[in-house]
Amino acid sequence: MEKNFKELNLLYSANAQAYHDFNNHINILQHLLIKKDTSTALNYLNSINQPTKCLLSHTWTGNDIIDIILNNKLKIMDDNCIDYKINVEFPNNSNLQPNDICSILANLLDNAIEACNRNLKKSNKWINITIRIINAMLIFKIENGNEIEPKIQNMHFITSKKEKQFHGWGLKCVENVITKYQGNMTYAIKQNSFQIIILLNYDIKNS
Repeated sequence: MEKNFKELNLLYSANAQAYHDFNNHINILQHLLIKKDTSTALNYLNSINQPTKCLLSHTWTGNDIIDIILNNKLKIMDDNCIDYKINVEFPNNSNLQPNDICSILANLLDNAIEACNRNLKKSNKWINITIRIINAMLIFKIENGNEIEPKIQNMHFITSKKEKQFHGWGLKCVENVITKYQGNMTYAIKQNSFQIIILLNYDIKNS
């Protein structure tokens, strides 16, 4: 969680200077438009908007937390030559807390990316991301290519890393969120693939 929040903080920090100088930017743009120098105004606007493009290069759900995580993780997938498919939506005005969504989505995608990076065959380097609303439940389904079968003990995933006391906390955080929203988690291990599905109950806030 700390790693993912640090990544988000770095992305937000990239915009800090632009937000701080917002009034100055508006004054400059207004002056250029009054002079009808639209070409310079557009170039200037593009230059100050560049950090935001990196932060939210694509709007997937309209929820900033989810969209930032998705854009960040998809960039990592691109950098690691991991193919992906994405089909997502998110309920508006729900009682789901941003830090809880971050725990689930970021940790599941980190694990999927890590599994793909261990795979030797390029054909097994893929991740499918699905977030769907069904009635009053939010469903996360992450599927990925997987050549090494995960270790499971008493319905809990066991980290394969050597320093076990420092690892494996990601899925523990996910399990805590599932308990909080009275949800459940199922998984399926198939030949060269792994699928995990998480269901969360949620309420719609009164506007």
